[in-house]
Amino acid sequence: MAQHQPLPEHPCGGELSWVAGDPEHKGKGLGYAVCAAVTRRFLEIGYRNIYLRTDDFRRPRSSST
Repeated sequence: MAQHQPLPEHPCGGELSWVAGDPEHKGKGLGYAVCAAVTRRFLEIGYRNIYLRTDDFRRPRSSST
């Protein structure tokens, strides 16, 4: 998810919140491509503050946990 996230500290700031994909597509670089496209678009429209945010509960668990 990418969104315009204006805050008093950065009124023209964007946020790349999370990227999800089907495990069948693992290793194809799709997550990288999405993140790069979002970053490129934010820069094109003049954003100079781009934030990455994730929630730990969304991360896949390793098989050892």
